[in-house]
Amino acid sequence: MTNCLELVIELSCCKFIKKYFLPREWDNNRESLLSLLEFTNTGLKGLVVDLKGKPVGGATVGVMRAGSGEWAGKNVTATERGEFWKLLLPGSYTVQAWVNSCMFSGRVRLEVGRLTVKNIVVRKKFNCIK
Repeated sequence: MTNCLELVIELSCCKFIKKYFLPREWDNNRESLLSLLEFTNTGLKGLVVDLKGKPVGGATVGVMRAGSGEWAGKNVTATERGEFWKLLLPGSYTVQAWVNSCMFSGRVRLEVGRLTVKNIVVRKKFNCIK
């Protein structure tokens, strides 16, 4: 499966905490948990479309840190409607999308602040049989 973010948060050393302790644990961890929720609105989202503007489902989207040549985590796969999203820290990135080996996009350089929206256009490779 792709595009999943699995997260385990352990707030106490007790495995099965009594329910009357929950308000205390919430008070102790409120700011951290709210900051985590705010972070979910940081990163990149958009659509992968072809030259006619039609969504391209199943496209692979890769994000690379600008200047370093390192991939920013794992690639994500666009939904059937061409939608993709990726959590990223603020900074400069290069984004590219591809489908099989027949369609690809150019590299797009962008600055990610809070939430950046970017549509990526893929086109067929020259001499592609598929």
